[in-house]
This record gives sequence, C-alpha cells and structure tokens, in this order.
Amino acid sequence: MYKKHFTPTLLCLALLLLTTIQSFSNPKIDPIHFSIKTDAGHISLNEEFEIKITASYITLNPNQVFIFEDSNSFRLKVVTLDGFTQTGGTFRDFVGAELTASKPSVTYTMKGKFTSQSNGSGFLLLRSHKNATNDSDEKVQK
Repeated sequence: MYKKHFTPTLLCLALLLLTTIQSFSNPKIDPIHFSIKTDAGHISLNEEFEIKITASYITLNPNQVFIFEDSNSFRLKVVTLDGFTQTGGTFRDFVGAELTASKPSVTYTMKGKFTSQSNGSGFLLLRSHKNATNDSDEKVQK
C-alpha cells in the first residue's frame, strides 16, 4: 500500500518542482510582429493584386523577458501557392531589415496574379536570422 501512494506523490512533487523552475525563467519573446495581408476580397485568374508584408518592432523591457541577441534583425521568404506569379513590388526573397525604436517598422509589397487554379489555402511567411540565404533554406529541408 505504501508504494501505491509513493509513486503518485513523487510524480506530483516532480511536476510541482518543474513548474516552479520554469516560472523563474524569463519567457523568450520575439520583439518583432509580422503581418501579411491584402485588400483584395475576391481574386480572379490573371487579375493582379497586392500583398503587404509589415514588420513592426515591439519595445520590450529586457528585465521582464529574455530577448535573443540580434532578434530585431531578420530576413523573410514567402512560400506562395502554385499558380501564383509575382509581377512586381518591393519584396524579394531574403529581404530583411533591422528594426529599432528609431526605425520601428518596415513594409514590403508583393504584386502578383494567379495564372492557374490553386489548390492551396494561403501563403506562408517565413522569418529567419539576418544572415539567411538560400543555403540556409536547403539545410532546413535536408
């Protein structure tokens, strides 16, 4: 009977200790908020539309959260749906910036159109470190 009570009690104590230790560590928060949006409500084939990608710097207190060094710098890549062709705009793969309180945001535009029907449901915005290149992308996929 003693062993039946010992194991659950020990498990509860271990979970309590783990929770307490984690509460002392600072959460790791990204100081940049990214958004990707378009004003186009309905898009037809071969109809050009614009996508806006915005990165905004969030001022965080370093005494309350842990911020990785160089986390205010980034490079971006957009994974588009099949059938989408980029026709213009300021966005190119691996475009990036360093945001600060004095330069709190940056917006990129991507103009394009669908030349064929797509089965997907959305674009993906990928964020990486300030030195990211196509080689960085290949290492992740392998």
